[in-house]
Amino acid sequence: MPPKNTVLMNHTDMLGHHFGCARVMRMIEDGLTSRGCRIIGRIDGKEDWRSSPRALAMLEHCDLIVINGEGTLHHGRRKATWLMETGAHQVTRDKELALVNALYQENPPDWAVLLQRFRHLYARDSRSAAAMSDHAGR
Repeated sequence: MPPKNTVLMNHTDMLGHHFGCARVMRMIEDGLTSRGCRIIGRIDGKEDWRSSPRALAMLEHCDLIVINGEGTLHHGRRKATWLMETGAHQVTRDKELALVNALYQENPPDWAVLLQRFRHLYARDSRSAAAMSDHAGR
């Protein structure tokens, strides 16, 4: 089977200045490549991908989109909404989606339909796992 061309979103250490974030991102990337993924792009956690031609081009040419949910998906935050809307965008509509390393707490009910679009859901704690399971209906 050919490798899945993968884009990693919400990369939290693009410049490698923070040891903890660098280690988390390295572990995520190592886990993906050991499972047959080829990382073809990374989108910085501070970048609103929806208005970035560079990010949209990467997403258009991938098979799998992996979102690092580290510390982001709580209380319906604006940046978190950018990430959750990945599955509803025209460019990503036919892509396989994964949410990994996710803290998921106190989010609006209307995120449920967005979360259901993700094929793979991996929480970083049991409380987040329960909230994601409840919203995703599985």
